[in-house]
Amino acid sequence: MKPKFIFQFIFIFFAIGILANIKAEDIIFRPDSLVPGPNSYYLAGYLLDKNNDGVMELYDSCDQEFQEFHHVDSGEYNGFIFKRGLIMPTCTSKDLPSDVSVGYYQLCKGKNFGTDSAIFGFIQSPPIINLEKIYIETSPDITPKTDRHIYYMIEYSKDFGLTWEDDTIKNETLTKKGDYYEYLPGDLVFPAIDSMINASNTDTILIRVRSGNEQRIRIHKFTIVAQRVVLTSIKKIQNIIQKPSFKVINNYIISESGNLQVFNMLGQFIGYGESIYIPKSGIYIVKSANGLTNKVFIK
Repeated sequence: MKPKFIFQFIFIFFAIGILANIKAEDIIFRPDSLVPGPNSYYLAGYLLDKNNDGVMELYDSCDQEFQEFHHVDSGEYNGFIFKRGLIMPTCTSKDLPSDVSVGYYQLCKGKNFGTDSAIFGFIQSPPIINLEKIYIETSPDITPKTDRHIYYMIEYSKDFGLTWEDDTIKNETLTKKGDYYEYLPGDLVFPAIDSMINASNTDTILIRVRSGNEQRIRIHKFTIVAQRVVLTSIKKIQNIIQKPSFKVINNYIISESGNLQVFNMLGQFIGYGESIYIPKSGIYIVKSANGLTNKVFIK
């Protein structure tokens, strides 16, 4: 695998179509419209001797016998990027009658936050400006209790996913019938929505919802009311070659000083630390500890 270092750069995105989308639109992530892959739990199922009688039974579709390793359904839908979850397009909340929409994308358990091995599931919006509100429908995969909170986080990025702001919405799902919440300007419980709205009035931002702790959470609907930005080109505004503070050896990007952050060209987070494994060839963004950003083409 050979690395080719391209110029240190700063992104400026030119958007066309903004004038054609003067009014905000409902940008909706709908799990009931997602298509599970042939190897997904929903279609392929899972053999389990649940009764301990030596007979393996097949569980699939909306059966509740999925395991953590089944949360590998990833992809794109309506400009959203989703990763580390479970597509369940026809399934309801655990209790009926349900208070949320049919179908959900279940985010995997969030683990090891604040470390190099952090893992979480997420749904990331397309680039937007002029955010007006956020609406979300959620439900738990296990009974919430006073000592077992099932949190989710809504956060935003002003640099296309290179970094995410600390000012976030931290909320939880409370009942097995499901919950819904509309985040509006001036929300006294979750004032971070105002930070997101203010940022979107001056910058193009991304918004994502992610799992927040050691519990799984189901997203039945995720709606962002804003103007969608169509990215059409990238302008390189700094052509000075910077010596990278890392090297690439055998599929690993290895830092020579401090921790690195690696992202793909869609802004998806790949890894953080002094040594980061790159699973396949392509163009990656590497942010060094000194704040410099390099684009790397790996064959």
